[in-house]
Amino acid sequence: MRRICGEYKKLTSDHIPPKSCGNGKKVNVMINEEKFISQNGFNCKTICEKCNNELLGSNYDKEFKGLYDRIDSFKNSRIILADNILIDVDIKKF
Repeated sequence: MRRICGEYKKLTSDHIPPKSCGNGKKVNVMINEEKFISQNGFNCKTICEKCNNELLGSNYDKEFKGLYDRIDSFKNSRIILADNILIDVDIKKF
């Protein structure tokens, strides 16, 4: 079943967070005290391909990617950051 559109279709793997936000590498995952390794980032079969690619991938994932890139740009910076940083995002897409 499509979790977003409500139609009954085959579920596909969805990266959470999106693969473009650094979630494409090997990760260790614990679920109910059971550990497993995901070779291609953390993903779950939660939504159908159409909702994953057309809705999330073309709209919302881009907002996550923009935020990820802005935060990642501080990683190698020599700038001393304040305790709080304001980063603009479209909250409707986030």
